[in-house]
Amino acid sequence: MPGVMNDYLIFPILDIVKSEIHRNNYAKKQESKSSGAADIDLFKGIPSVILERNHPNDSSKTILTKAAVVYPSGWGVLNELDYGDPADPNFTWILKEVNIKVTKSGEMIMVYNIRLNYDDRGMLTNTVATKLAGIDIHY
Repeated sequence: MPGVMNDYLIFPILDIVKSEIHRNNYAKKQESKSSGAADIDLFKGIPSVILERNHPNDSSKTILTKAAVVYPSGWGVLNELDYGDPADPNFTWILKEVNIKVTKSGEMIMVYNIRLNYDDRGMLTNTVATKLAGIDIHY
């Protein structure tokens, strides 16, 4: 069941996004500009989660194509998963790309793209993460 395996990929992706936000201490910088408050946890609390399974070749709806996570703080993470290798029909179910949009109260903060690269046997060889858009949070 390929969809279940891909569902589990969302959790490490969310961990990477959270660590990037915390590593850059974005919450403290945002709050200190307005109130001088201490560092806060943007991802505290139980998030609302929306999963979408609408892959065009998946009639049983097991393939996860989108996951939206919104936290009580107003911060959210939208993950869009893209599958398949148009050059090779043997790899139509392989995850090839994840686009990640980080938002705060609906406003886009940053966009990342993670590209997964495979060898001829379909084994993951490496990934490439690229920041496509967003504010520079490094001082």
